[in-house]
Amino acid sequence: MMQQIVVGTAGHIDHGKTSLVKALTGTDTDSLPQEKARGMTIDLGFAYLNESVTIIDVPGHEKFIRNMAAGAASIHVGLMVVAADDGIMPQTREHLEILNIMGIQKGIIAITKIDLVDDPEWIDLVELDILSLIEGSVLEGASICRVSSETKLGIDSLKELLETIVNNVQPETKSRLFKMNVDRVFTKQGFGVIVTGTVGSGAIHKNDSLECLPGNIPCNVRGIQTHGGDVSESEVGDRAALNLTHIEKKDIRRGSVLASKGALKTTSIIIAQIHMLKDTRWIIKNKQRLRLNIGTNEILARINIVGDPMKKGEIKNTFLTFEEPIAVASDESFVIRSYSPMETIAGGVVLDSNPYHWRIEKNRIHLLPRLPKERFKYWVNTQWQSPKSLKDWSLIFFVSSSHISEWMNEYGILPDDKTGIVYSVEMEEVTQNAIIKSLENFYEKNPLRNVIPGDSILDDCEITSLWGNEILYRMVKKLMLEKLGKGYSISGYEYTLNKTDQLDMGKIKRLFQSNTFDLLSVKEMQESSNLPPKRLSDMLHLLKENGDLFSIGDNLWIPNDIKQNLFDILSNYFITHQSLSVGQFKSLTNQSRKGAIPLLEYCDKIGWTKRNGNDRIKGSEIHE
Repeated sequence: MMQQIVVGTAGHIDHGKTSLVKALTGTDTDSLPQEKARGMTIDLGFAYLNESVTIIDVPGHEKFIRNMAAGAASIHVGLMVVAADDGIMPQTREHLEILNIMGIQKGIIAITKIDLVDDPEWIDLVELDILSLIEGSVLEGASICRVSSETKLGIDSLKELLETIVNNVQPETKSRLFKMNVDRVFTKQGFGVIVTGTVGSGAIHKNDSLECLPGNIPCNVRGIQTHGGDVSESEVGDRAALNLTHIEKKDIRRGSVLASKGALKTTSIIIAQIHMLKDTRWIIKNKQRLRLNIGTNEILARINIVGDPMKKGEIKNTFLTFEEPIAVASDESFVIRSYSPMETIAGGVVLDSNPYHWRIEKNRIHLLPRLPKERFKYWVNTQWQSPKSLKDWSLIFFVSSSHISEWMNEYGILPDDKTGIVYSVEMEEVTQNAIIKSLENFYEKNPLRNVIPGDSILDDCEITSLWGNEILYRMVKKLMLEKLGKGYSISGYEYTLNKTDQLDMGKIKRLFQSNTFDLLSVKEMQESSNLPPKRLSDMLHLLKENGDLFSIGDNLWIPNDIKQNLFDILSNYFITHQSLSVGQFKSLTNQSRKGAIPLLEYCDKIGWTKRNGNDRIKGSEIHE
């Protein structure tokens, strides 16, 4: 199927939009709503120029601005209508601003009702006013046609021009995931729930499973109609009616979003770039209550502005907090209206549909780029502590993986084959520097501790383990770090013991009697040595790194040089014995039960023994 090109009308009330659509297509959109309200129709306000071009006849009355915002969200070509007898009117300006906000690709202007004006010079003046109005807008440079829907004068020329323009439109398929904003919900006997909307992305097939948001309510597609007929699938740009099962009418409404499972999340706060209209009289202040028309949803929100209030013509990144959760996609456009009286005062675009936290993001919100690919590059480089995969980024931006791959190629961003993480050279360097800084800070506070556990380093830097462990591995390969057991140290780092250090280490070593298996707890060593807890802990780590002592857990320590003795004793014992009781182990090691149990459990842990009921048998690490 060829993707539908959507043409949307705009203009002041009574300037002849509906009559023009009827003259172009033969469809009277005014006759549809009441006549077909109970049928499975999708033609509400829609007509078809041909099989691949849909015209949305957007009502121009004030109370229907929300319909225009919903329609403009999927418009490729704007058809601005200005009546020859009235010229430019307030809603002409307002609708042009909305087309600017929504960022249509191309436009065309029709001066209608020329049969009502006898003076050609008057129409020339109207055209000059239009040229002045559209300067700097998305319609700048658009062709202007003079037509009469009544006499059909100029209609064929307008139709030919429209067909030429739409043939040059390149609709962008951003995501293969399905998304549709619901604009109407009703039930039909024998069918159940039916919803209509314009397919915003992806495609839908009969029997597909979807979820309705907010609420994450699962549902299935029993039937599909486009252009008034049954079809097996519907694609992006199509007007579609979906017959849904496993969902109640009360659970879905205008403003709901149907999407592939897991494609979207609901949110109560977004980061958005707000564009104040250049002629608005309004000033937006921090915490002000606003109306948003986003998709087919009209919702109230509070704005959180970092800095001064926003005045006409200003552009600023802000936070918007909704009064109820909604489902939005990255880079979705919307219209902002004042709470009361209702006037269009600004437009916006979603930059981040799930911002991490106001306190964290507010200091850098102004740095977030408007263009998606630039925002992707910015996030890759700044979110180095919790980097994401290609699939993650695809869902965040609601675009296909091929889009992300194109951005990666453009900016030299790389995929890590081992972890699947997307990263840049800059991001890797930032992560490495953070790890080095963490180690240096640790050495400054703990100069006697050469080796630091990898988990402790990553926790200190707040780096996710998957990415963090990969960077630690790379740093070892580059000889930036040394790996010692489960710990790491900066290559070449060495602390020179002073006289006090040597005396304290000797004091601890003398607490252990030679050639015995007696265990000492940290508490016992502290009481005997009179060393402060922090000093004792540093000394024990140093003795462990030097191979003098080792810990068997539960803060119990033993000299390392008797470890081989213990192994030899157990090896010799199991040559002639099948099992070892606690009492026999106490005799072999001259231990009390208090020390024997922890020591036996340590032997179990390292595979020298294996527990068998109350006894031990030979472990896997003791060979014949």
